[in-house]
Amino acid sequence: MKKKLTLTAYRDIGGDLSKIPDRDPFYVMLNPEDITIQAGAKYEEKALHRLKFIEYERPKLILPALIFDTTGAVPEAEWPSQLKSVTDMVLLLELVVYAYDNESHQNPIVQLTWGEINYYARVTRFNTKYSMFNSDGIPMRAEVTLTLDSYFTDLPAEYVEDRKSPNLTHLVEVKAGDSLPQMCYKVYRDSSYYLQIAQINNLKNFRQLTPGMKLEFPPIKD
Repeated sequence: MKKKLTLTAYRDIGGDLSKIPDRDPFYVMLNPEDITIQAGAKYEEKALHRLKFIEYERPKLILPALIFDTTGAVPEAEWPSQLKSVTDMVLLLELVVYAYDNESHQNPIVQLTWGEINYYARVTRFNTKYSMFNSDGIPMRAEVTLTLDSYFTDLPAEYVEDRKSPNLTHLVEVKAGDSLPQMCYKVYRDSSYYLQIAQINNLKNFRQLTPGMKLEFPPIKD
């Protein structure tokens, strides 16, 4: 079976991510033709019209034209969850990626997986265009465009100022797959500081990091 773009709903309670149990992963009907990731940076204008770096903006991900079609152009085997109308498909997608979660008191964090893509984000725009209405006024086709903000921030260390600066303490969110030595290397360009960082953050087991938790990386004196 052809692999489909999959969207899975998570909740964040106290920095711990867990799947929302009553929201099954959503498999799109047709994979998107393209995915756009927008990255940006903020600057302030200094003397002589020079720009000074302030910070990176949180990356945005745009999924254009997720298509749902019940005209017969797409075999029923491709339909998400064997639903019978495009309005039901859109409502199910909205439940998984956008609807309010009473347990965490916020909208879900969405994991997008497809091929090499493994991205955690939060929906900021959910736009639906209905078309091809039948004689009863029921749409036979829908196009959904999602705009999402990245949930984790993972900035390349080479793009920021020296992180051993005596005036800077860095608070870094753990993302799925991170290890403490790896995070130390990104911050200090030296993975050997992991035991010191584990002690500073009162970690009982440095091998057990939970996605979403925040760790302090203070200046390290050589």
